[in-house]
Amino acid sequence: MNTLQKGLIGAGLVALLAGCSAGVGKKSTPAENSGATSTEMTSEAHKTPSGEAIDPELLSSIEVKLSDGKVELSESRVNAGHLEFDVRNDTTEPLHMAVVKTNLEPTEIVVREGKVDRTQAGVEVLSELRDNPIKPGHEETLIETLEPGEYTVVVTSPSQSKPVAYSALTLQPE
Repeated sequence: MNTLQKGLIGAGLVALLAGCSAGVGKKSTPAENSGATSTEMTSEAHKTPSGEAIDPELLSSIEVKLSDGKVELSESRVNAGHLEFDVRNDTTEPLHMAVVKTNLEPTEIVVREGKVDRTQAGVEVLSELRDNPIKPGHEETLIETLEPGEYTVVVTSPSQSKPVAYSALTLQPE
């Protein structure tokens, strides 16, 4: 290994360590009084699920509160583009959340294995929070880039065959 290769490896390690110590990615913190943890994004350059880096100043933030039988959005009408969904599960059961585009009534959306059925005709799942449900008392962050249009935020439960809650979301052109 020559001097140039050693220097490049050393610089890469320094950059990696600097990134780790800066709190890049997700961080778990205790949730209040439950012994549970919550997750929040702490990086300066947030990333979409596809890995696209986004400047935090370009994000429109929507707080999403999941409570028994309903989903509350801090904003139901925002500019399309880069969105940050800060989701908190205030129920007593684990829940999934998805952003879908459909002309169907929310009660007609099929749920399989606790999640919106991606194979259902007329339902396009554009973004899901994660593979596993959000535990009660936990918080998660979803970052996505969405086009202008009408969407439905759908909340599902592993124990139910229909959505447990839903809310309309309008994304207007910037």
